[in-house]
Amino acid sequence: FILLPSPLFSQSLLLCCRQELGNAYQVLSDPEKRAAYDRFGAAGVSDMPMMDPGALFGVLFGSDAFEGYVGVLQMAQSVTLAAEGGQMPSQQEMQAKLAAFQQERVTKLAAQLRERLATYATLGKDGFEQAMRTEANRLAQVNFGPEMLQTIGYIYARAGAKELGRTFKTLGVGWAWETLRSVGHGTKTTYGAVSGAVSLQMVQKELQANMQSGQLSQQQAEAMLAQKVGEILAALWKVNVLDIEKTLGTVVDAVLQEPGLPAAQREERAHALKKLGKVFQASAATRFDLLYL
Repeated sequence: FILLPSPLFSQSLLLCCRQELGNAYQVLSDPEKRAAYDRFGAAGVSDMPMMDPGALFGVLFGSDAFEGYVGVLQMAQSVTLAAEGGQMPSQQEMQAKLAAFQQERVTKLAAQLRERLATYATLGKDGFEQAMRTEANRLAQVNFGPEMLQTIGYIYARAGAKELGRTFKTLGVGWAWETLRSVGHGTKTTYGAVSGAVSLQMVQKELQANMQSGQLSQQQAEAMLAQKVGEILAALWKVNVLDIEKTLGTVVDAVLQEPGLPAAQREERAHALKKLGKVFQASAATRFDLLYL
């Protein structure tokens, strides 16, 4: 699965939105840069060092803290690839590089997940749950932490339940039900990603139209973009969810369907995965409740 580039979300649009968003976010979050911008406009911050767009993307969405669970997001990786050499690679080059990156990402995440689930046996059910709850509470504090936990937790819990539903005791009914749920959820996630892409296109077109018509100066356009940071982040997050869910779906399949894995160990991994997913979802729900008190 390769998220980028896509016909709907062109490389140039993605790069422009991410770089402009990154600059706007850094200016708004840094008092010195904000003061310089307010006084001198874009020229006031042009000489100040800016964070690498790919690294900034991880900070914006908290994915640095979650790298052991989701890896480097494809959007962040595409920004890094696009910035190499100072020019945009061709679509074929981008696809090839992202495919290699994605394969390495899945392999690494699968190995890390196997190690994590192995502690279910060494710590015991209660010890594992407590350790994962502590981890989840830590992760919930970062940017988009609750959203990340909910997304990861959903995939883990559903994959574990689906695997456990294969047993003779349930006659496969649980497996069939979880499969149907996954199909419906996947359709919803894909729709959300498309709507996020469309939202970003609309913001970009609005800015371009206003600037080309002479209604907005460069400084006014940047100020307008800064006002839309929240809207852009929400749209980008929808696209990230599709990347995360598709990637983790491949990862959990690799872990649960590992060739030669004894049935008893596969069942234990499924129990641990389901438990981890539920813990993550519970932590996300608690954090959401606190945010909206």
